[in-house]
Amino acid sequence: MNLKRSWEYETSSLQKNIPSLLIIYGVVVIASIIALAIYIF
Repeated sequence: MNLKRSWEYETSSLQKNIPSLLIIYGVVVIASIIALAIYIF
């Protein structure tokens, strides 16, 4: 029962963290594309 409770806590914390991770990932991708564009042109 305690294991199930910790599992639910892990999944809920993961669901909260996913949007911020996506934002960080998107910023990194955009920054690398801009850096590549500056390097090429």
